[in-house]
Parts: sequence; C-alpha cells; structure tokens
Amino acid sequence: WLHGGLAIKNQFIASCYCFLNWDQRLRICLDVASALDYMHNVMNPSYVHRNVKSRNIFLDEEFGAKIGNFGMASFVENETEDSRFYSTNYASWSIGYLAPEYVHQGIVSTSIDIFAYGVVLLEILSGQTPISGSSDRGEGSVWLSDKIKTTLMSENNVNELLREWIDSALGDNYSFDAALKVANIARACVEEDCSLRPNAREIVEKISRLVEELPNEEHQILMSESSCKPLVEGLGSN
Repeated sequence: WLHGGLAIKNQFIASCYCFLNWDQRLRICLDVASALDYMHNVMNPSYVHRNVKSRNIFLDEEFGAKIGNFGMASFVENETEDSRFYSTNYASWSIGYLAPEYVHQGIVSTSIDIFAYGVVLLEILSGQTPISGSSDRGEGSVWLSDKIKTTLMSENNVNELLREWIDSALGDNYSFDAALKVANIARACVEEDCSLRPNAREIVEKISRLVEELPNEEHQILMSESSCKPLVEGLGSN
C-alpha cells in the first residue's frame, strides 16, 4: 500500500492504483505504536519484536493495523548476540530498519523496535522504501533515517524541503503541521544514541493527540475517492 506492490508481488495490488490517505496513515502509526507499547510495557516479561517493518504490518478491511511475523521476537533479558550475523546476512532493504547498536554490537532491547518504528513512520510520510538504491547493503544509497536528519537540520527552507519529501500521492490532503510533528517523532526514534529515543508509551501519547485532531465525520469513512479497500485479506501495509 505504500510502495505500489514493490514488496508484495500481488496481482490484485499491481493491477490497480491504491494508496493510503492521511487519516489512514496516522491511525496506522497509532495502531503500531500501541502494539509496541503493549509488548514493551504491558507484557511481563517485556518482548522485543526485532523485525518491525512495513512488510510485517498487516491491515484489516477497515485499515486497522496489526503487527505480524513474530518469528524473531524474544523477551528482554539484556541480550547480546553475535554482531557478525548482522554484518553478513542482509535481506533486501531490510537493513534500513536495523538500529546501529543491533548491527554493530548485537544488542537486543526494546529500543531497536523503536528505531525500526521510526523508519516505518518515515515510509508512511514519504512513500519511499527505507533505502533508495540498488545495493542490498545500502552502499552509496539514500537511507530514510539519514534523509530526515538532514531535512530537519537544514538551516533554510525546512518546511519546503519537507513538503517536497512527503508522499506526492497525498497531494495537499493532509495537515502539514501534523506531518511535521510525525517527522520529528520519527527523527527522535532513529537517533544513533538509543538513550535519546522515546519509548513506545511516549509515542502513543503524541500520536494519539494528532489522531484526536482529525476531522470526525465517522472518520470520514476513512476513505477517499482515490483509495480502495484491501482486496485480499491480510495484505501488508506496503
């Protein structure tokens, strides 16, 4: 739904033009943050998903989002894994979701889910994949986690640069102020220093306020004339 069927080779999606409108995107951001909050702060012991990415976010017929694919999930116990695994086993542009401490030191904590969530936010905002380029390892490519930093740190025309970067499929049908706030949340999530990243509960509080500001009208039926319902049950969000 974000990348025109790039990741999910599905004849139904490939044969039509579908996209997520702003309300749908914002609610998906909240649903995913709420799921991470449950895993990190409600479950006992806390669990780390370790594989948060748009391919693993599934949408129901009302565009409610669920995190799936828990094959790598584990409970938190100050884990450290062999960092050599992450330097030799890259899968497509999935490397773009991995937190630096996970890649270089094999450190497993709830913070690596937050980093990956930040990248998902950037995908939702821009409609782009985590790494733009032909190299599976991202060499010589543009990473969304780097792009948002340079955009928001620009001394001139930050708003204009951000407008140009936001998914053109949205047109002008979104709140720029809300988009800027989401961009700043994403920027905080992809901090190199994991201690500077927000936790899932803080993210839920911030995204909830943005969702509450959306026009009601039965969620505007959560549809626009240019977007269409999922045609196959359980499709991924990208």
